Amino acid sequence: MGCPAVFPMLSKVQVEDSFCRSNIIVNMLGGRPPYLFNIGNGNQSSNVFSNISNGKYIITITDAKGCMITENVDVNNKLNVSPTFDTIPPICEAISVSPLPPKSKNGITGTWSPSYDNSQSKKYVFIPDSALCFDSVQLKVDIIPLVTPEFDSIPELCENHAINPLPANSKNGITGKWNEVFDPTVSKHIHLFLILVSVQKSNHCYQNQSKSISKV
Repeated sequence: MGCPAVFPMLSKVQVEDSFCRSNIIVNMLGGRPPYLFNIGNGNQSSNVFSNISNGKYIITITDAKGCMITENVDVNNKLNVSPTFDTIPPICEAISVSPLPPKSKNGITGTWSPSYDNSQSKKYVFIPDSALCFDSVQLKVDIIPLVTPEFDSIPELCENHAINPLPANSKNGITGKWNEVFDPTVSKHIHLFLILVSVQKSNHCYQNQSKSISKV
């Protein structure tokens, strides 16, 4: 026997809109139950399709006699929310604490991949804890390599040498100061060159340098 023309199989599709996913409910009238429902990934006996993303779908319904009908369904969910972050300014290579925040400005928590690496500039992906409704975003962290002040070697000095041999600037143009005042009476003393230049102003990162002075 063919599909009846007097009492044909009819359906009514209801789309329950949600924040970022929807449910599709197919209500049947006519035909002979039980019914099978297929949205493109195999038959199911349930008339409800859950967590459906935006798109156009064709639902095929088959009754117990093998009669078929199709329904075209458009799903238009509200857009997913993207986490927002402030731009991260350049970071000195020596800073090991991660500047990547665990929560976005609009309150979305998540994790970053890969793990923070302070040795090179890199893009990181923020993966929200609830991936169902929130988008992943990228954020780049630029790492500024450290520059070491360069100095010529200081030859051995005679005791009570009065002229300070410690230069105020390095050979490669870094301004700084020495941690101690030069003392002509002390032999084999190590002085530490402390950097005065600010990374925020110069967009460079410098590391302190030591210099040994020996006297004979």
